[in-house]
Amino acid sequence: MVFSGHRKYHSRADVVFGKDHLRNENLLEDFAHCLPDFIANHSSEACRDFMVKVIRHDDLWTSLQVNLWNTQRSDRPTPDKLRVFEDSCTVIDLAFSILEDSPDVDWRAPEFGSLSQHFESFITHCFPGAFMGRTTSFRVDIIKTRLCKTPSFSV
Repeated sequence: MVFSGHRKYHSRADVVFGKDHLRNENLLEDFAHCLPDFIANHSSEACRDFMVKVIRHDDLWTSLQVNLWNTQRSDRPTPDKLRVFEDSCTVIDLAFSILEDSPDVDWRAPEFGSLSQHFESFITHCFPGAFMGRTTSFRVDIIKTRLCKTPSFSV
């Protein structure tokens, strides 16, 4: 659904959604770039239903963890790691915006709790002592705050 509105990705729409597909960093990057347009062009109810399905059936939280973990362990240059980090942040930001206060998401799921740990570990290991721009630092702080504010989630 997300890719169907983009000519560049239209032919890939049928292969994206499966439990392992968002674990492919290239597809995650494409998903992160297309998701804002999808949200802008669909009702909040349609977006909420879509994101719930991506979380429940496509294991979104686990897919984000896998991308962060694989990238953290790689010897790729920092700009590539920053790109994966930014893509993950985009998806997290949008998921929270769409699903805020949604009873349709199990905020107590272990995958969601460990996502916070993977996120922290990624930042600590990939950007130790590195200066992150104000925008990135601000975004990290917002995500940390949102993670802490989710129902029944404790740090």
